[in-house]
Amino acid sequence: DHLYFFGGNDSLEQHDFDAERFQSEGWRIHLPSLAIEPRAPYPFPRQTMAVRVVERDGEASVLVAGGFGHAPVPEIGESVARTQRELYRYDPQADRFERGPDLPVSRTQMDMVQAPDGSVLVLGGLDYDPGREPGDHFRHLLPIAHLAPDAAAFAPLETPLPEPRRAFAAGTLGSTHYLVGGMKEGFQLVDACTRFDLNESTFTPFTCPEQERLGGELVTVGAHLALVGGTAREGDEGELTEGRH
Repeated sequence: DHLYFFGGNDSLEQHDFDAERFQSEGWRIHLPSLAIEPRAPYPFPRQTMAVRVVERDGEASVLVAGGFGHAPVPEIGESVARTQRELYRYDPQADRFERGPDLPVSRTQMDMVQAPDGSVLVLGGLDYDPGREPGDHFRHLLPIAHLAPDAAAFAPLETPLPEPRRAFAAGTLGSTHYLVGGMKEGFQLVDACTRFDLNESTFTPFTCPEQERLGGELVTVGAHLALVGGTAREGDEGELTEGRH
């Protein structure tokens, strides 16, 4: 009955990535009463991490991975905003974060899901490093990172993502994981929707909503998925606008 919040960015501007704008504080809302109480802060000020509730041996915990935030660059003697690799496991009972294995590549705006065999998969997202050569700051990621139960490190899954996408909606029904919308290279919206068989590690396309959108949430409601919110383009060449989608 609780909804947890960690980190984020408190600026009202679209791309304000000054170090003081990134937050680490934690909160939870008791949904039946809407009571709000503080929780342990995330170990670093970060935004757009991947978050997933996972089950293991009958115990539930929360995995938080990657994200976007500042990190020091020794060569220039200052910190810059870039994608990150950390993975932490949050214990709701102890209100404590414990460090897990790092992602193979830093990512933000990606998706994380637990397969029926207990393994954890990280799909899609963006690797952004302003320290690379011009034209190579943004890398949209196709490899899927796979963390087997009891494994000490991630390994690449043999099957890659069919197309690049970040900031997309994702949800699971049974053993099938659905990916909708998002953004690809050149700040273009993704016009393909795909479902991922978590047992077979195979992708198949399915019919997209009428309007392409960035962000949004794909929420499991009983035997259905509800696509909520996001940012869509107004007209063929219009700007991306947030709305009541």
